[in-house]
Amino acid sequence: MKQRFRLLACLLLFCCVFTLFVHGDEAPQMTVSEAGIGFIKEMEGFSPYRVWDYSQYSIGYGTGCGAGDYPNGITREQADALLRRKLTTFDDRLNEFILKYNLPLAQNQYDALVSFSYNLGTSWLRGCRLATLLTEGRFTEAEFASAMGVWCHTGSSVNTVLLRRRIREIQMFLYGDYAGTGSKAYKYLLFEAPGGSADTDVGLYPVGSPYGTLPSAKRQNRIFAGWMTTEGAPVTAETVVSENLKVSARWTTANPVSRVFTDVPEGSWFYSYVDELYADGVLGGYSDKTFRPDGVVTVGEALKLILLACGDSAQGASGGHWAGGYRDLALDKKLVVAGELSDLDAPISRTMIAKIAALRLGLTADSGAGVFADTNDRHAAGLYRAGIVGGTVGTDGRRYFFPNQSISRAEISAIVYRILTR
Repeated sequence: MKQRFRLLACLLLFCCVFTLFVHGDEAPQMTVSEAGIGFIKEMEGFSPYRVWDYSQYSIGYGTGCGAGDYPNGITREQADALLRRKLTTFDDRLNEFILKYNLPLAQNQYDALVSFSYNLGTSWLRGCRLATLLTEGRFTEAEFASAMGVWCHTGSSVNTVLLRRRIREIQMFLYGDYAGTGSKAYKYLLFEAPGGSADTDVGLYPVGSPYGTLPSAKRQNRIFAGWMTTEGAPVTAETVVSENLKVSARWTTANPVSRVFTDVPEGSWFYSYVDELYADGVLGGYSDKTFRPDGVVTVGEALKLILLACGDSAQGASGGHWAGGYRDLALDKKLVVAGELSDLDAPISRTMIAKIAALRLGLTADSGAGVFADTNDRHAAGLYRAGIVGGTVGTDGRRYFFPNQSISRAEISAIVYRILTR
């Protein structure tokens, strides 16, 4: 009886050990789903011939290859097989990560990480913020979106094509939305800190919600005063997300310009431009302690400000006028033609401002069509695309340049500032 009992106990022990061995050695492995593969194909697009893709040659659905591989190209069927073979490598790496940290991922979450890794590689698994959030298992939607969204650079510059892919992967991970149409939409902010540095250069935010916490910026001898759009509108934690935007840091000084000029209040759209330019000695005011932001800029004043901002040296008087040297310089650089700037004391038109600045900076567009509702001027379009002029959005939702109107001191301060900090 005792012998039979001992035999039964041994059999039970063997079964337990065998069960543990099998479960430990053959733990369930996740693989990318057909929906995930379809998503990757959509994001990568199909190329029957090898192409140079940032850092490698690739073919088919973005699969890496050698410079001499597939000289005759491949079919979609061959590209599909090549993609699936390549994805097994990412399955292996992700499963190692999942098992190491015992991560309970849903299929849509796994598929999103496979797409992310296929596009960028697996270096992110080695301790970046995204990996930390996943392993700790505690994050908000906004935290996850920001951690994945920052992986959108080509070199040191934000690549908006990659950024749009990150948004689609975020929607897949957080909401199981493979199509990008049935979940929260996200828009991005691109942050610039002229003369300084920002905590980050890109952020993702859900449409229809306030931005909430925004990054900070710093610059020597300046005080960070918030973010503003190209048009000078402030973007704050309370601003509701509605579109993709590029914003710049607003700086002020220990002795703000509002204390210097009685007509430059801190809430004005042009305040930060005037404050910055005054602190650097680019712009001045009048003896009565006014800046006169609505004052009309003359041809001579505009020539001096724009050419100096573009890096030209100061010019002396010529032809009996203090600004004559700047007109001579503009003629010499073929920014204008003879007789075009006959009266240096006359108001300068916006079209002429655009021509001089765009040609000097080499920013003339091939065509100005479709940028502004009231002009097809290619110089104005070139400056707009470079973020130097913004125009005015009317009540009809269209953007206007007002090409024949004069320009104010406040408006040219914004243009000069953007030229200096581009």
